[in-house]
Amino acid sequence: MVAAVILAIIAPILAQIIQLAVSREREFLADATAVELTRNPQGLASALQKLDADKEVLQNANRGTAIFLSSIPSRNSKPGR
Repeated sequence: MVAAVILAIIAPILAQIIQLAVSREREFLADATAVELTRNPQGLASALQKLDADKEVLQNANRGTAIFLSSIPSRNSKPGR
């Protein structure tokens, strides 16, 4: 009984950690593929720097678009609305 309670507490935390790790790996693979396809690593780096420099808060973020914004949590505008 105690083991079941402990697992019930730990399982969601582990699931979230695994989901974050997979998401980060897919992001890195997407960047590597973009560089491979464009043969322009400086172009990708420049685009990422421009995205990072944009401080405008998104007003239309929701659960449907949250997957695209997960790597930039400070720009999310209350996901789940």
